[in-house]
Amino acid sequence: MAIADDHKIFRKGDILTHKSFSDLKFVFEATKGEELLKGIPEAKPDVVLLDLLMSGMDGIEATKKINEKYPDIKVLILTMFEDERFVYHLMESGANGYLLKNTDPSEIRRAIISAYEKGYFLNQFVNRILLKKTHERNKVVPSLSREIILTDKEEDVLRYI
Repeated sequence: MAIADDHKIFRKGDILTHKSFSDLKFVFEATKGEELLKGIPEAKPDVVLLDLLMSGMDGIEATKKINEKYPDIKVLILTMFEDERFVYHLMESGANGYLLKNTDPSEIRRAIISAYEKGYFLNQFVNRILLKKTHERNKVVPSLSREIILTDKEEDVLRYI
């Protein structure tokens, strides 16, 4: 496991807190996204705890680059930003979970294990946001009939063709 956070006290505190869990091992720590990406090939973490707001490459850009270069590494966002726009964007960008920094260490441990074993961790906070976004989208109603129903956009495209 690796952690990237520009606040040393938080980073060290998180590492110290999780040392008590024998099934978790930190293999690398970084202060910013660029440093994290440089250390990944040697450290080979399975899961990365990633802050959003860091100097240089932020957590959003780091998440995208990790997913491009190392698709098997699970990214858990660990941040103070309780903003649904961040949650939704990061989950779409390949994050495997989103946690707030005031999360209990035992839940962070569950998130790490879940991301590693299942590929994701969804807590109530993230579930609420993802469900809200799903309901806000325009949906096509499924039909078992053979009739083809096109959206307005699809009809426009066919007219142009």
